[in-house]
Amino acid sequence: MPTLGAQGGAAAAAAPTAAGDAKLEVDFSGRWIKDGQRSTPMTDALRVMQIGGIMRQAIKLVRGCNISQTDDEFVMDITSVIGWFKVRETYKLNGEVSSNRRRDFRRGGARGVARAAARDKLELKLEFDDPNGGVNVDEFTMPAPDELHIKTLLTTTAGEATEFTQVYRRAG
Repeated sequence: MPTLGAQGGAAAAAAPTAAGDAKLEVDFSGRWIKDGQRSTPMTDALRVMQIGGIMRQAIKLVRGCNISQTDDEFVMDITSVIGWFKVRETYKLNGEVSSNRRRDFRRGGARGVARAAARDKLELKLEFDDPNGGVNVDEFTMPAPDELHIKTLLTTTAGEATEFTQVYRRAG
């Protein structure tokens, strides 16, 4: 698997090009509640990543996320109905590689890069090694001021892929 920090590797692919340079003009900050009715079921993603048991339930019961964004940094906390399932990811918005815990809590950690894919779209690209390694690309957009969409493309080192969208509404 290419390494995000490798010269000419995924970091180069993830970095904005001169023709595609974009400055993020939308602020995703806020407390967001998952809209389960409008979100894609996680069944296929859980199958592709071979996640079972209590971890499967914790992921299926994600209730929302809290996002804090500045000009330099993007921080996302994911919460579940199951109290011990808490994920915090921090990314620099300058294309620097960030290290975070894997979202499925498996050993190894994840390396990620955040960038403005367009003025109104943030892209997070994460790589994680085996067991069940792969690449996860999240695209954050806000089609309305109080609505957040996170479209994910997940590809494993075994060659399986799935795409899903999670829809959130801003908490009052």
